[in-house]
Amino acid sequence: MVQNFFGRPLRFEQSPADHILFSHFIQSSAVDVSMLGFYKLLDELAYQENDIRPLFILHDALILEIPPRMLEDVSRICKKGITIEKLGVFPLEMEKLGR
Repeated sequence: MVQNFFGRPLRFEQSPADHILFSHFIQSSAVDVSMLGFYKLLDELAYQENDIRPLFILHDALILEIPPRMLEDVSRICKKGITIEKLGVFPLEMEKLGR
């Protein structure tokens, strides 16, 4: 069985060519890094207690509804980045949409 960096199994209908196997490994691992980073961000923001609502994920972006009182906290965490064990600190960017 083939697994990505985080141990998630990669399933194939038939034995893939090396370049396909490598591509799936990288893409699957990258998705897991994003999901882990989003999870850690929400955890650090204590989103449920602070009325932050995750709306959806778009590829490598997490769309949140954030109360104005929390914007500085979110900005501070984004500037600091999110640490993922064994991989390092991943920078985040914040972009305001809407009003």
